[in-house]
Amino acid sequence: RRAFIIQTLEENKWNISASAKALGISRRHLYRLMKQMEIKKGEE
Repeated sequence: RRAFIIQTLEENKWNISASAKALGISRRHLYRLMKQMEIKKGEE
């Protein structure tokens, strides 16, 4: 799941709004998931 979120973020050039829309979740939920999974911008 973590890798899938990172892949989606990379595909959307780390645009949170576009990535959240692609994942079918809210921006707020995506921010929470990123915090829980310790995903930081630009991470590979």
